[in-house]
Amino acid sequence: MGLSSAADVECQSIMRFLKQEEMETLVATSEENSATIQSISKTIAAQNNSVKDILTEIDEIAGVSTKLEEHFDMEQAQCE
Repeated sequence: MGLSSAADVECQSIMRFLKQEEMETLVATSEENSATIQSISKTIAAQNNSVKDILTEIDEIAGVSTKLEEHFDMEQAQCE
């Protein structure tokens, strides 16, 4: 029984070690995933800001276009 008992203790020790290794791997993977998610979130926020800036510029161009149309419509009306 002494040999079997020693083998059981060794087996339990190895299992604890493996579980500890698995936990450390899991924690490291979770930290990496968290960093990746934060990076993706920052990238998405930056892209959203870029889209907002582009939409603002489009609105400004549309406003200028409308003013030009009105200006040329008035000039055309004066020429008639």
